[in-house]
Amino acid sequence: MKLRRPLILLVLLLTSCGGVYYMSEAPPEPQIEEPGERPSPNQVWVSGHWRFLKGEYTWQAGEWLQVQPGKRWIPAYWHKGPKGWRFFPGFWEKAH
Repeated sequence: MKLRRPLILLVLLLTSCGGVYYMSEAPPEPQIEEPGERPSPNQVWVSGHWRFLKGEYTWQAGEWLQVQPGKRWIPAYWHKGPKGWRFFPGFWEKAH
């Protein structure tokens, strides 16, 4: 039983470092959002998406983000692979 504490600490460390999680159940269909009028020409709408938190899918609403010059927004998405459904968060990518 002496290994139990280091093992728990290792699991907590990996979790806090952004461990990869797979879900056996697909996320629900995206919710329809009405972003309204663009607040500024320097903002871009980022659609909401499903997150898996505390044992259930939770909707994270979309939002307006400040445009980052020379970059484009890559939206968050879910991908079904051999281990199940995996979430990939959105991010800014250098524009080509």
